[in-house]
Amino acid sequence: MEYVLLAILLYLGYRFITGFVLPVYRTTKKVKEQMNNMRDQFNQQQGYNGYNNEETTVRNGKTTIKGIEEKPKYDVEGEYIKFEEVKD
Repeated sequence: MEYVLLAILLYLGYRFITGFVLPVYRTTKKVKEQMNNMRDQFNQQQGYNGYNNEETTVRNGKTTIKGIEEKPKYDVEGEYIKFEEVKD
């Protein structure tokens, strides 16, 4: 009787590993590779090679990269709208 139960447990363990653990491992590995490839491809298309701290500076809300000044994406001072609650 012990051998039958042991055989069943070994079979269930084998099925669990080959039917669940290995496919999840392979899928995770494949998705991670694809994400890395997509990130690398995106960085190549954007011409991204990283910015050094010496080349990029931020002063008064403006970003300067290699001496070229960029405007901020939004106006920080104009963002706040005063709100007064009206009482009935």
